[in-house]
Amino acid sequence: KNFKMPDCLPGGTHCMMNSVNSKGRPFMGPNFYVTPPASFTHFHQDGHGTVDSGHTCLSGYNEVIMLRRMPEKHKHRALYILNEREGKKPSKYDGLYGLPHADNIGEKPSWPKNDAIQKCADMNYYPS
Repeated sequence: KNFKMPDCLPGGTHCMMNSVNSKGRPFMGPNFYVTPPASFTHFHQDGHGTVDSGHTCLSGYNEVIMLRRMPEKHKHRALYILNEREGKKPSKYDGLYGLPHADNIGEKPSWPKNDAIQKCADMNYYPS
């Protein structure tokens, strides 16, 4: 009601998703995830990069790393850096097109260290 441009909101007349045909995007919801304290969602791109996401934390804190839009090869490189895979065998988990909430995703990457996030910043991936 107070938003000055409601037609830009999802589903509005100016929403960019109106320009994508229904077969050109995966069905992604709306989704609503409620998780217990200390839960962890692996790196992923919401809706394969076609949707925005919102995060709400009712108690404690919520750590989120978001990267700018980038070409496919840069996405793979960013995940490689953030998952600290250098010098290790490739992970079976597909952080770009896998399902982040599935039970059978393979080895679970740990939360990235500050130097990995800084390396992404140095490469102009603009983590925020």
